[in-house]
Amino acid sequence: MASLERRHGGDRAAAGLVDRCARARLVSQETFSQPAPPPGSGSDHLVPPRSNRKRYAIVGAGMRARMYVDAIIGGHADVAHLVALLDTNSERIAAHSEWIVERGGEAPLSRDAADLHDTIVHHGIDRVIITSPDWSHAVTALDAGADVIVEKPLTIDVPGAASIVAAIERSGRSVTVAFNYRYSPRNGALRELIASGAIGDVTSVHFE
Repeated sequence: MASLERRHGGDRAAAGLVDRCARARLVSQETFSQPAPPPGSGSDHLVPPRSNRKRYAIVGAGMRARMYVDAIIGGHADVAHLVALLDTNSERIAAHSEWIVERGGEAPLSRDAADLHDTIVHHGIDRVIITSPDWSHAVTALDAGADVIVEKPLTIDVPGAASIVAAIERSGRSVTVAFNYRYSPRNGALRELIASGAIGDVTSVHFE
């Protein structure tokens, strides 16, 4: 009985969290209120003028970050600008920066992951992409005034998810979980094909 009660209590907590998520703003917000630079700060701390390009920072300079870097400096360069890369390993950042420069891009700022809040505030970051472990950095980024893109899973437990939802509600910023296959043009075309009925009633799909 005790275990059943604990399970039902957990179910109620999860259901309450889902309800809060539904009420929180989990969709992209295109507006961004610029934080003021700290008094007496140098040029490195000046928030730049706004442009049509969103200003991105990526936390986590492992291989998972590469696809985001490639997208920002490549196909989406007209609407996105990679301002900073953050990691605990400066050599990883240097490797990405070299790769970017070799492709004609501008090397981003190199910052330690612990400096995320200040980087967002001082450099007018609009969105933070988190490619480090799933429990890390989302709350810091939201509280500093940036939207967040995070890999799945959003977090690993109910308390972690609750802390992120609370940060969304405090900050008015948004979180997007990157279900990358959902956004693939190939998969979108496949869905349209199935929905059209052109290949009959599909009852099973094997996906690898």
